[in-house]
Amino acid sequence: MWRSSATWMIHMVILHFQEMMMKLMIAMLVFLMEMMMKLMIAMLVFLMEMMMKLMIAMLVFLMEMMMKLMIAMLVFLMEMMMKLMIAMLVFLMEMMMKLMIAMLVFLMEMMMKLMIA
Repeated sequence: MWRSSATWMIHMVILHFQEMMMKLMIAMLVFLMEMMMKLMIAMLVFLMEMMMKLMIAMLVFLMEMMMKLMIAMLVFLMEMMMKLMIAMLVFLMEMMMKLMIAMLVFLMEMMMKLMIA
């Protein structure tokens, strides 16, 4: 009787121990899974933030390039306009000079003819 009760006690202790081990293992698994989940979420958030920063940086870079291009084009156009205006002015002045000289020559000729006459 005593022996069987002792074996029964040992058996119960072993069962209890096994149960505790099972609970511990399950708790550890749950804990590990939670940690993995948190890690994965943190990594995803980090990656998304990096992607966002990269995209914003690229957009800013593109906008800066566009601005520089536009400014360069404006400067070029303004230079061309200036050159054109100067060329036109020079041309007009030359024409005026020629006209004045022609008129003077004509007047001188007329005066000469009158004097001779």
